[in-house]
Amino acid sequence: MSKAYLNASIKGRSVQCLLDTGSDLTLAPFELTKKHRLKLKESSVKIIKAANGSDIIIEGETVIPLHVMGRRFPTLVLVSRDLTEVILGIGWLQTNHCEWDFINNKVRFDSGDW
Repeated sequence: MSKAYLNASIKGRSVQCLLDTGSDLTLAPFELTKKHRLKLKESSVKIIKAANGSDIIIEGETVIPLHVMGRRFPTLVLVSRDLTEVILGIGWLQTNHCEWDFINNKVRFDSGDW
């Protein structure tokens, strides 16, 4: 893990995911879903606000087969062309029982290994 980024993989390809406790949502860039040939479904969410107040247009939603530390996490994400990285929000962190050790810059899931 580097700063607030989690090393993960999608279909065997490495991807850095931003851990964002300030985001209620989990998001992914459109290009990533295109690259991995993930099917988009229509989302009821069409526009969200970024922390800086700008609009983020939502293209749809999909499930990303995210692999972290040898575990599979099917992850529902909102998809936008306005993003350049995967953002794992507080809901994802809570749902997956993630503990974040800020002092040592490590994460673990379900009381597993750091």
